[in-house]
Amino acid sequence: MNYFYNQMFNPQYVNPDYYAMLQAQAAKQYQQNQSNEVQKAVKATYDLCEAVNKLDAEHQQQAFYACLTVLAAELGWK
Repeated sequence: MNYFYNQMFNPQYVNPDYYAMLQAQAAKQYQQNQSNEVQKAVKATYDLCEAVNKLDAEHQQQAFYACLTVLAAELGWK
């Protein structure tokens, strides 16, 4: 039998070691993707702060409440 067949299939069951390896790779990729999204969110927060710091106090307060409203709507806060 060839390598692919031995790794993927068995007449009686799916190779549990290979299946476990695929599951571990998928979990690792998921965690990496989530970490990348966290990094993007942090960068966006810094960008937001940089933009808000260019505003006067009154407009900073308006921006804060507007951003809080967007967060509440996007995250489904009630």
